[in-house]
Amino acid sequence: MPYAEVAVNAAAPIRQTFTYRIPEGMPLVVGHAVYVPFGSRRLQGVVLEVTQTPAFADARDVEAIIDAEPMLSPERAALAGWLSDHYLAPLFDCVSLMLPPGFKRKPLTVLHPLVSPEELPGLGLTDRQRAALEFLLAGGQAEQGQLGKALRLRSIGTLVNALLLRGFIERTYELARPQVRPKVVPHLRLLVSTGEARRRARTLREEG
Repeated sequence: MPYAEVAVNAAAPIRQTFTYRIPEGMPLVVGHAVYVPFGSRRLQGVVLEVTQTPAFADARDVEAIIDAEPMLSPERAALAGWLSDHYLAPLFDCVSLMLPPGFKRKPLTVLHPLVSPEELPGLGLTDRQRAALEFLLAGGQAEQGQLGKALRLRSIGTLVNALLLRGFIERTYELARPQVRPKVVPHLRLLVSTGEARRRARTLREEG
């Protein structure tokens, strides 16, 4: 079974990769950006190595590939590792130097209903579970934070996990919209010839 060594965006000065198991059928290669479990969190990372020999035997699975195209070439992935080793720098900081603007965006958890409105009465739901499913069915899907606001719940993790365990919803991940914007630089262009511009400039100096 293949494993991935991942530089994780953990917002900490970490100089090592973390080992994750590559699920069967996932077309993962060096340079792919991925979502991985990290403690109780779900974080972004970049694959720096794919190997058959894991550095850590009890590895968890890579959860998803963020983009079908790798973010880094194998050469740049190797360069990021060298920079971290040579300058004793956090590994993901070195990786991020080569990533496109806006990559380090907040991952969004999107919930999708797997039941129909007609099935709700027979599912044995609590009032909150029913309200959550009705909200998801009304929109087809919803970001987890939106669902929490709609139900006026400060913490919605327990409710979501209960619906996931019963197979009533599924969970996917997306990236928030990038915060970067195109840079607009004004340019000036002469509407007369260069010679005419110089002549007018001389006239203005003489008059001034």
